[in-house]
Amino acid sequence: MAQQNHPNQNVLETFYRSKTVKSLALIDIFFSLFYILFSPYLLIGNLIGLLFAYYGYHGAKVFDVNYTFIYFVYNIIKTFISIIFPIVIFNYISYSTGVIVMSVLIMLLNIYITLFIYKFYSNLKNCSEYERNDLQTLNYPLTIIIW
Repeated sequence: MAQQNHPNQNVLETFYRSKTVKSLALIDIFFSLFYILFSPYLLIGNLIGLLFAYYGYHGAKVFDVNYTFIYFVYNIIKTFISIIFPIVIFNYISYSTGVIVMSVLIMLLNIYITLFIYKFYSNLKNCSEYERNDLQTLNYPLTIIIW
C-alpha cells in the first residue's frame, strides 16, 4: 500500500491564502486599468499601481516571496495614504458624514487587506524551497480563509 504525502498545515494555509491574494491583486489590476482609462491626470500613479498589482498576482500565482513582499510593501504605502490623506483633507475642507464614514471604511478595509497579505507573505516565507515548488502543483478544493 502506497503512503500518501499530505502537505503540512502551513503549506495548505499558504495555498488557500494565495487564492485570495490573487483575487485581491486582480481587483487592484481592474481598478488601476479603470482609473487609467477614466482619469488620465493620475496616469503615472495608476501605472505604478498596475505594476505592483501585477507583482502581487504573479507572486501569489508562482509563490514567489520577493514579488509578494513587493506587493505587501505597496499595500502598506497604499494603506498609509488611505489613512493620512483623509485626515489632511478633512482638516481643510468640510465633507458630509457619508464621505467621512466611507473613508473610515476604506481605511479599515485597506488595513485588513494589508494584514491578510502579510499573513500570506509570512506563511510563504516559512515554506522551504521544496514546499514552494510543491505548492505550484497542489490541487486541493477551494477553501475560503477570511482571517
